[in-house]
Order: sequence, then structure tokens, then C-alpha cells
Amino acid sequence: MPQNQLVAIYVELRDGSGRVHTRWPDPTGGTFDAAADLDRFVDSYPYDQVEPGLPVLASLDPGGETVMPSGVMGQLISDCARALTLVAAGAEKRGLLRLRALAEECSRRPDSALHWFSV
Repeated sequence: MPQNQLVAIYVELRDGSGRVHTRWPDPTGGTFDAAADLDRFVDSYPYDQVEPGLPVLASLDPGGETVMPSGVMGQLISDCARALTLVAAGAEKRGLLRLRALAEECSRRPDSALHWFSV
């Protein structure tokens, strides 16, 4: 995928049998099924703007699918916290808050994983 070509990226929480879990409490109100609005952080964001960078987000393939097991969630939650310092209110902040909520839930479910995919 060419650099700087944004794609729509979605993240779902799935259990060990691959079933998608939905209807999570949204940190900004209501419920949500998947985190989105993360395209800039996965595709081409200048990760060096925060220390020590955003290593988990930087490791994702923006054009592919990634399965991230629950054991990585602590690192992802840290990436989300640092990334939130770079964004203003709006869709991108909402996407990061949702991602952090999914990562926190995934960390409590050892048989689960976050599935990242682009469309």
C-alpha cells in the first residue's frame, strides 16, 4: 500500500472461537461494536512525536489484517495513552478511546484477541 494513502481501519474484539463481541459501552456515550477512525495512526503517522513512540500502532500493516492477542494489550493501552496526547476532540479521539476500551476488555479475557482489518 502506498504511503499516505488512508484506508478505513476497524478493530473488533473476538473470543477464542472467533466470535465477535459487540455492544461495548462507548467512553463518549452510547455503545459501539468496533473501533475505527484510527487510519492516521496506523498508516503514516509520525510516531516519533511522543516518547517512546507508538510501537504497537507502528507495527500494524495498514493494508492487511492483524490479530493481536490479549498479552499485548498493556503495550497497546500505553500507545493509546500517548496517542491521545496528540489529538484534538473529534472522530480520531473517539476512535482511540474506543480502541483503549477494547484493549482493556481484551486484557481481561486471556482467550480473546483484537482483530484489525482494513476496507
